[in-house]
Amino acid sequence: MKVKKVLLSEGNWYFWEKGDLHTDLGSLKELDILKNSKIKSNKNFEFFVFDANFFDKMQRIKRIPQAIMEKDIASILAYSGITKSSIVLEAGTGSGKLSSYLAQYCKKVISFDINEEYLKVAKENFNNLKIKNIELDKADIYKKINLNLKVDVFILDVPSPWLALENIDNLKQGGTFVAYLPTIVQVINLVNESKKFNLKFVKCIENIERSWIIEDPRVRPESKIQFTAFHVFFRKFD
Repeated sequence: MKVKKVLLSEGNWYFWEKGDLHTDLGSLKELDILKNSKIKSNKNFEFFVFDANFFDKMQRIKRIPQAIMEKDIASILAYSGITKSSIVLEAGTGSGKLSSYLAQYCKKVISFDINEEYLKVAKENFNNLKIKNIELDKADIYKKINLNLKVDVFILDVPSPWLALENIDNLKQGGTFVAYLPTIVQVINLVNESKKFNLKFVKCIENIERSWIIEDPRVRPESKIQFTAFHVFFRKFD
């Protein structure tokens, strides 16, 4: 879905691309939605209409595998030192969610996946989001890959990243290597194996995010804290 507008009513979000919008709170006319204001449905519910930003559009991309969460993407962006001049090598494209966010902040993303179905979905998502600075290719990151350039950041979202460490050769000296892993056993395996390569362990973190309900007098946490994955950061040395 190519989201152009988002609408908020009674605590619910609705996504719109074109035509009239039919919801559980009533119907809205396309001409009214295009006004970008407060409008009312035929059931007299008030809707607030906004132009869709990048985050809004990401909520309706096509997804096949489980996608990385925004809180984890934020940590990767911050701790990896990505800038507008960075070139990022990524493996484990999946639906392309992380790739899409990375592409908003860096010069270029080179993304590999071995699954053709995932690559097809990711390409469709990139096209719908009008992202031009992602180079997508089918490749097995567990095998040696020689790029024609050195990258600033190397990110792996694969089950056994320690099997891909020979590809650290593609990372610049001082560059950041990041792994996204769901279990601590995987983290231990990676850290132990990294000692055989020119990698210095920096940190391993997990991210905690909890929303709150702010509806006076009801003010309380909205949900339990949920674990997603560990982020493991290294720097390359020569």
